[in-house]
Amino acid sequence: WVDSALDSASRHREASKLTAYFLVSVGVGASIVQGGLIGRLNKRFGEVNLCRFGVCLVVLTFLAIPWAGAQAPFSVMLLIGLVMACGTGSLHPSRSALLSQSCPAHLQGGALGASQSLGSLGRVIGPACAGLFFELDPNLPFWVGASGRLITLVFTLALWSWDIYQDESLVSRQGGALFDLLRYASLLLAAIVTVLLGGPLLESAADRLRQGEVTTDLLIV
Repeated sequence: WVDSALDSASRHREASKLTAYFLVSVGVGASIVQGGLIGRLNKRFGEVNLCRFGVCLVVLTFLAIPWAGAQAPFSVMLLIGLVMACGTGSLHPSRSALLSQSCPAHLQGGALGASQSLGSLGRVIGPACAGLFFELDPNLPFWVGASGRLITLVFTLALWSWDIYQDESLVSRQGGALFDLLRYASLLLAAIVTVLLGGPLLESAADRLRQGEVTTDLLIV
């Protein structure tokens, strides 16, 4: 979608603009789903079905992005962003609701904290791996991401509530140690990524701002 005849700076500027458009489409779609539709959808279909539906949409969009990048106009990519937002908007709130409902009240805080820690860990490891995959093949990160979501879909097909077990079986010293380990590991990895990437991103954002341009680097910062 970016004209190869442009100079390097112009290509970078055009690519940043298109990326911003895509992120806006994702943000608008997620706001609509999570802000107004998720409650009604949950009442009608339930959390488990919304989790499955959300994972399926995300898998389809991950598989569609390489095709759209090679053959479709940019408007199709924006549509894919909206569909992806519907998938994530259905999945994440439903997953959190299921998690809180599936454990005793005195364990809900720890369970949600562990879930956030795992999510943070994935958001640190995922982009780093995606960059390596992209060097091998620009489409590879999306294929790997779709495969990972398919694994998630398999787990959502066998969701069971923890309340079928005795509360004592969920409380253990090992469980508390695991929660703490995940939290500290997430903080450590996030700190490393912030040190390595934060400086260059901040410098790039500041440089673009001095030129009167707002790029996605500023959004990330």
